[in-house]
Amino acid sequence: MKKNSELYDFTQTLQGVIYQAGMKHYAQTKPDDQKSPQLDYPPIMNIRQGYAESVGWMMVQLYEFHPEPLTVEKFRVRAVYSAPRLSQALLELIASEGWANRDGEAYTLTDTGLNFIQSLLNRRSETFQNFYPLTKDKLTQILEYSNRIFDYAIDKNSEQATWCLRHSQNRKPINGSEIGQLIHVSSDYNAWRDDCHMQAYTAQHVDGMTWEAFTFVDKEQTQTAGTLFDALGYRGWTVNEWQHALDRLCQLGWITRLGETYISTELGKTIRKSIEEQTDALFFSSWARLSEEEQANYINLLIELQDACNRILSDDSVDQS
Repeated sequence: MKKNSELYDFTQTLQGVIYQAGMKHYAQTKPDDQKSPQLDYPPIMNIRQGYAESVGWMMVQLYEFHPEPLTVEKFRVRAVYSAPRLSQALLELIASEGWANRDGEAYTLTDTGLNFIQSLLNRRSETFQNFYPLTKDKLTQILEYSNRIFDYAIDKNSEQATWCLRHSQNRKPINGSEIGQLIHVSSDYNAWRDDCHMQAYTAQHVDGMTWEAFTFVDKEQTQTAGTLFDALGYRGWTVNEWQHALDRLCQLGWITRLGETYISTELGKTIRKSIEEQTDALFFSSWARLSEEEQANYINLLIELQDACNRILSDDSVDQS
């Protein structure tokens, strides 16, 4: 597997596979009378579930910053695609639940909010406590390689260039199971990828919303302000704001108007290709901490882990108790 966006995507897919296999193992091997009761999720946790513009993700961000307060401005350092108004609304919802206190523009987790997050973490810890799809030595080796890569990224880059990774590591489980820690490795990779991607495209003096609009036009997923809103309305931007982004891209020469729609120019295609290549180069620069042999072994171990989890998911007879 080559070191490119496909390998990054693999680290994200792997997280889901590990999680599903671990849940299945827990369900099959833990006696019912020893399982913790199902958590009672408040209804607001269902709002935009799975998106960056969700109550769940905003709670994660509050936890990453704790005990420091979180503001919309700080949230949007990473959530660059999210509209400030919607981000503010999510924080207000969390405050209304009693999970955060607001002081001016700053929000800080309350004891109630921290206790709710801790209940989620405790449930995850219980689920993966005795889950070993590979040997303990192999899982420990994957963690050791991963930690060296992240440490190298932080050591070799500025604080601003590793903003997302540094904050993601604030919620890194230290004493949990190997699998629990490995699930967070994927989260750290996601954060580091965000750092690298933002560093690459912001050098072109465009903001996140404009870059996302360009990406959708270049991929021919959307070609008007209206279809951008239809596809990305959950970001919180209006049709007029999407139109302003398209106008800006026309000024840059990255797209051009064709009748009622917009298409990428050759300049735009060249720039996007260059930025994606820069993102890959920045992202995998941290792998220089490992030798070529170690990198190959690391990738093989990750693939072996995925294969082991997939076998668990496909075989109802698997029992690792």
